[in-house]
Amino acid sequence: MTIFPGHLKAQEKYYNGNIKRSRIFLVTSFLLHDKIDDISILFSWKRGKKDMAKTKAGGYGRAAVIMCALCMGFSGCTADDEEEETGVQIEAPQESSYTMVVASMGNVVKTGRVRCTYMQTDEEEIRITTKGSIMDSVYVSLGDSVVKGQLLAELAVDVDEDDIAELEYRIARNSLLLGYTDTDENYALSNRWWSFVYQSSGSESEQEKLDKALENIRQTYRYKREDYQDAIELDRQQLEDMQRQIEESRLYAGIDGEISYVGTQLEGSRVTEGQIVLKIIDNSRCLFEVKESELKGEFPFKEGEALRLTVGVNGRSVETEVLPYDMEHWDDVYYFELPEILEGLKVGTSGIIYYTVDSRESVLTLPHRVIRNADGKQYVYVLGENDIRQVRWIETGLWGDTLVEVVSGLEEGEYVVQK
Repeated sequence: MTIFPGHLKAQEKYYNGNIKRSRIFLVTSFLLHDKIDDISILFSWKRGKKDMAKTKAGGYGRAAVIMCALCMGFSGCTADDEEEETGVQIEAPQESSYTMVVASMGNVVKTGRVRCTYMQTDEEEIRITTKGSIMDSVYVSLGDSVVKGQLLAELAVDVDEDDIAELEYRIARNSLLLGYTDTDENYALSNRWWSFVYQSSGSESEQEKLDKALENIRQTYRYKREDYQDAIELDRQQLEDMQRQIEESRLYAGIDGEISYVGTQLEGSRVTEGQIVLKIIDNSRCLFEVKESELKGEFPFKEGEALRLTVGVNGRSVETEVLPYDMEHWDDVYYFELPEILEGLKVGTSGIIYYTVDSRESVLTLPHRVIRNADGKQYVYVLGENDIRQVRWIETGLWGDTLVEVVSGLEEGEYVVQK
């Protein structure tokens, strides 16, 4: 049987159907190789490097003596066992190998991330402005394109189109007759005057009769004029009231855009004042929105500074850049615009904006994975003489996404043990 460093083996032997076992103590690998290095390290702190080398050599010697004694003293108790003595071969320990990382100058960057949503900047909510109304007709559907001023829906009103037509006719007729009153009045006055000229004697009594007749004519037409004016005004008020009711019952688009919301089962249903029944979005300009509360007090954005964005488009992740938009008017929502439109990007899509929280340029750096902690302090392993690991205490600065700033304890170009 052969025992190699780092492995444990036991051999079973069978003679004439009876199991005979070699009585060998299993010696673990730390006596031969791995742990001797560690023991030597401990001695090296006490005795110095010179004594440490002796300790290591002595360790190998003691291990060999122990193994030989085991082979000689416990190889077997019978003749059969002597014929099949178990041999122990000791391999020379191999030198330790490590993966090393060099301390180098570089930039340390700590990145933050925040969720954003692609939203249209202009949206109109169509609300009911009257009380106790019933929706009569809806002329659009979800996704329809509309233009400003387009009729979208109508509420039911107690107005007859025939009544409106009758009022309009009466107003037009009375307006026409009102216009004729001046002509008729002048004609009547003229007739009475010429009658006086040609048929009266011109006496004082005749003159008095003329004056009275002319005044009666003027009064008659004044009354006619007032009657026409009153009739026209009354009809106009009734017509305006009907038209106002109709106008209030009609819902129009205030912007160009697309219908993004239609209330369920609107036609024939009762709607209340202030209720939102339709929504229009303007997709001609959309921006990414970030809520101030998502940043938890941070404000890392600068005017004109491009930021990395990842967003899903057509089932795949796309990486691009966004720019802060109209920072002067930011309040509790921050806006970011795309330099170029992404085809297939839909309103309501969420993305991630990455921003720089802090950074250091041209500093000594190490990867996170090689730095260890003990009682709140950081250290690394370096190799001393004979490739023995040694602890090196260091002071760190900014911990970035992948690299750490090393303030003291190492020099540029020094190698550090990774594993």
